[in-house]
Amino acid sequence: EEDRARDSFYALWVPDLFVKRVQDDETWSLFCPSEALGLADYWGEEFEAL
Repeated sequence: EEDRARDSFYALWVPDLFVKRVQDDETWSLFCPSEALGLADYWGEEFEAL
């Protein structure tokens, strides 16, 4: 019982563009954060333009 992680909170950050593509039955784009450096620094129209 002592080894249980009671205070772990899991979350996913899902871009609006990804959700839109899922809803529209379009191709999903997934990126490795190690290979797409700086991608998390963009959002909105700038993110979609990438």
